[in-house]
Amino acid sequence: METLLTLLALCGTAVSASAATSEDFLRAIRANDLETLRKLTAAGIAGVKDKLDWTPLHHATVFGNPASVRILAEAGADPNARNSSKATPLMYAAWNLEMTKILVEKGGDVNAQAADGSTPFLVAAGVQSNGATIRYLLEKGANTKVTSPTGDDYLIRASGAQDAATLRLLLARGLDAHRANGSGLTALSGSVVCDGGESTRVLIAAGADVNRAAWNQGLVRNGPIESTNVTPLMDAASCGEAETVKALLKAGARINARDDRGMTALMIGVAMDSATVDVAKFLIASGSDLKAADYRGDTALDWARRFGNRAIIAALEKAGAPAKGLTKAPVRPAGYQPDLATAIRNASALLASSSETFLKEGGGCVGCHHQPFAGYAFGALQQAGVQPEPRLRK
Repeated sequence: METLLTLLALCGTAVSASAATSEDFLRAIRANDLETLRKLTAAGIAGVKDKLDWTPLHHATVFGNPASVRILAEAGADPNARNSSKATPLMYAAWNLEMTKILVEKGGDVNAQAADGSTPFLVAAGVQSNGATIRYLLEKGANTKVTSPTGDDYLIRASGAQDAATLRLLLARGLDAHRANGSGLTALSGSVVCDGGESTRVLIAAGADVNRAAWNQGLVRNGPIESTNVTPLMDAASCGEAETVKALLKAGARINARDDRGMTALMIGVAMDSATVDVAKFLIASGSDLKAADYRGDTALDWARRFGNRAIIAALEKAGAPAKGLTKAPVRPAGYQPDLATAIRNASALLASSSETFLKEGGGCVGCHHQPFAGYAFGALQQAGVQPEPRLRK
């Protein structure tokens, strides 16, 4: 078909609308072949869509080429066409200011909603450093009171983009820093995840509740701990964000609050591959309860030993932290360096004898999704003085 269209074009023969299929448009868009795209649109684009009702304009916005979007829009492509998800091209374009302007100028509805509740503004708000597009949509009448089916408002959606300027703009428009979605997540919950910084400070200054816990947080970042009722402080500790931890504590975050597993921010913070000794030391110095134990009786020191960060273990031991003692560092002769295969066998034996949940959690759904075996094995190897090859740690 592509060869036929090319031959017809070279011969000066008009391409019929029926001959130009969605696949023809998609090939030209994917290749950024603007000349072919113009020839296809000249033949007419009315009714051209794929099996999922995606029009060429939908595809052009996803591929992110403003020139293709402009050609299609100026040829009469409908900026409000709906695909099978009821999404319009503007929703897919909202991460890019130039494409957004092209479609809005051609009549794109800034308040259209897809089947999942998405709007152009909800999409734009979730893209980092997208403040210019957000401001443009506001100028064009975007409704800031819309929420997604999960209860996300624009402030909650924007919080994960780590764009403080956008948060300030939305707060100035009257969005509530206290509001939570259906899972209990607030904008502050989203902002602290692994890059809090200025966004977190903006929300704290706006009066966000630093102790509001999300009842359904799911997997805590970078570690095998499934938890609910996670506070922003726990999230910040799990990411090793020292400055965010300090800002939250200064604002009144409860340092010894517990999640549903009985874990504190300190316990969560040391039970991560992303754990940092700076966060651990600050939480210790700020009054973390070193004797606190989770529902299985494990303390912060137990968790730290399990993950094998020697600096954190030393900091906890120096502070007098107790341990249940199930996970102990093995005693090895000076200079002991087994080969990797032996080290893994030794680690497995250590785990089987020291972890009461090893056999239960070492396989099946839990083993796949939360990977306790990988986490525990890595910690045991570190304690034994063995560093796995880098490719095996990824």
